[in-house]
Amino acid sequence: MTTPEENRPKTRGTEQTLPEPDVQAPKLPQPRPTLGAELEDAMRRSGLSREDFGKE
Repeated sequence: MTTPEENRPKTRGTEQTLPEPDVQAPKLPQPRPTLGAELEDAMRRSGLSREDFGKE
């Protein structure tokens, strides 16, 4: 036989626990393997190189 407390609808507690920081490590985005090759091909066709970017 069950007690009235066991039959009562379950409610969420007011205290919510956060996951441990080491458990929820941010995932780095995985690079698309073809993007680098496509970019280099397009840069070769246009006459640009990677060294042309990033200099001021």
